[in-house]
Amino acid sequence: MYVFLLSFKYLAKARSALFSIGGVLLGVAVVVVVMSVMNGYVVTFEAFIKGANSDLIVGPPRQSVLGNHYSQLREEILQVKGVTACAGTAEARADLLQAGKEIGTILVKGIDPDHEGDSGVLAKGLKQWRTLKTRFRKTAAPYPVFFGKSALGRGGLSMGDRIDLRFYRDDQDRTLAFQVAGLFSSDIKEVEALTCYIPLAVLQELYKMPNGVSRLQIAVAPGADHNRVRDRIDAALKGRVSVRVRQDHPDGNKPLFLDPGANLIVDEKTDRVLSAYSNLRQTILSVDGVAACAGSAESIALIHASGTQAATILVKGIDPVQEGAVGKFAEYLKDGITTREVFAKAPGGDPILVGAKLLGGGVVSPGDGVDLIFPVGESSQQAQSYSVTGTFSSGFHDLDSGVCYIPLDTLQEILGTPDTVSQINVAVKPGYDAQDVQQRLATALWGRAHVMDWSRHPGYQNKLLAVRNERTILLIVSMFVVVISGFVVMARLFLTVVDKTRDIGILGALGSTRRAIVAIFLVDGLLIGGVGAILGIAGGKLFVANLMQIASFIERTFNITVFSPRIYKFDLIPAYLSPTWTVSIGAVAILWTFLISLIPAALAARKNPVETLRYE
Repeated sequence: MYVFLLSFKYLAKARSALFSIGGVLLGVAVVVVVMSVMNGYVVTFEAFIKGANSDLIVGPPRQSVLGNHYSQLREEILQVKGVTACAGTAEARADLLQAGKEIGTILVKGIDPDHEGDSGVLAKGLKQWRTLKTRFRKTAAPYPVFFGKSALGRGGLSMGDRIDLRFYRDDQDRTLAFQVAGLFSSDIKEVEALTCYIPLAVLQELYKMPNGVSRLQIAVAPGADHNRVRDRIDAALKGRVSVRVRQDHPDGNKPLFLDPGANLIVDEKTDRVLSAYSNLRQTILSVDGVAACAGSAESIALIHASGTQAATILVKGIDPVQEGAVGKFAEYLKDGITTREVFAKAPGGDPILVGAKLLGGGVVSPGDGVDLIFPVGESSQQAQSYSVTGTFSSGFHDLDSGVCYIPLDTLQEILGTPDTVSQINVAVKPGYDAQDVQQRLATALWGRAHVMDWSRHPGYQNKLLAVRNERTILLIVSMFVVVISGFVVMARLFLTVVDKTRDIGILGALGSTRRAIVAIFLVDGLLIGGVGAILGIAGGKLFVANLMQIASFIERTFNITVFSPRIYKFDLIPAYLSPTWTVSIGAVAILWTFLISLIPAALAARKNPVETLRYE
């Protein structure tokens, strides 16, 4: 009993105890706030992905769309045990215009109003969907369109306004087969996951641009002034092209498009393609200060490997002889092997060099075959008039500001793709295992469609993985605050041991065991940890509950942006911490203060009562 009384006495009379409790409180509060925001981001992002795509997604096995048999596919899917509903969607990019003035580009989604049901984004983000969906059956211009609330602010749009959507159609696609010649690695993850390299000649032939390139990238000799070399090149080419230092180029900070190691960039001023590449290159190489020069061509394509769904990728056609001398590309290849040597490893077809993280990583290996589907042919434009019929709010900024919805049959007619959809969203009946239903669907649609669950959506999988990794990293970093607060508790207990040396000697002389003396200081540490953890959890929860108000106050006071929906994708700062996480954070803090208290407690127990009283 006296152990607890002495612990309370030492804790109550020492002002330093307040600093120790404050340290634990601050550490726990920081972890609670950080993990609440990160957990909230993960949970909200997962909920958005699932809400936007339903439980299961049926997509095309190779092409960008499911062929012209949507109605038949839908009937087959509904026959599978465990499926409660399904609805198809189609997508297309379009220019948004009002009164002839272009406002911007928007993603247009065509939805099936009769089958959208309760699983779609509109049904969840629009309370009046059941009554307003009848407006989607209008078959004459102006056609109905639903915008997100954030999108209505673009160009001053409001309910009932007339707008135009200008679509672009590619007359045809062309599929080319490639053989994986090798894998490359890059410290820039988006390059590793979203880029592939093929011989420049393949793209030149595909797009009928012999000896043409999109741009030339130049390596300046060490010690040479980049601006002076740029001026010399501009003079040598007589101003026919645009020559810019990489930092001044619009894509200068986009490693996906420009090699971060290239010094100068040469573009065509007007046309998309630079012609007479060979002559241009020779002229540039003759300029004083130029070390190397390589041209490249680019195209967006769909890549398909066996057993995967088609995904969008940036294809770069490179000069296998010259590319390695410019920028960091040579570092992407292992063991000093050259591009020419890698491309020579694909005798069975056109070579392709893909990133180690392509399609999530581990999907393709050297020697595998992949298909690239390129948009080719002339593009045609088609504009239609629409009337803003309603608004929706999903809470996800990109969706609310960059997407609009129109009737599926309208978009199919515009694109010339009757009974065709991009994907079919499938809702699983309550009580059924989604994985089992996925297997049944995959069996029923074998060879005709690719079935995946919402968490494997190619557009969100990598983002979701990145957010989860960020959560883990921030948890580790924020826990260091708790670790430091534990050392504050230890320092305070060391001071207590020194200050109470006489009391320790008297207790020993009266017959107290070493275990009892250890217990006094351990209870002291536990009390500090327990009180600090409880107050820290309460303080953290209070902070999180008023997070948006605090962020707004900081923005107004210091004129800075704390939370940008455009960057973080959500209209509000998401925050959620489950009771399990909350208890775990508090328990870890208390356990740490208990363990760190063992050191001063053991020091107190080792004191000799006789020696202690002799010098006190």
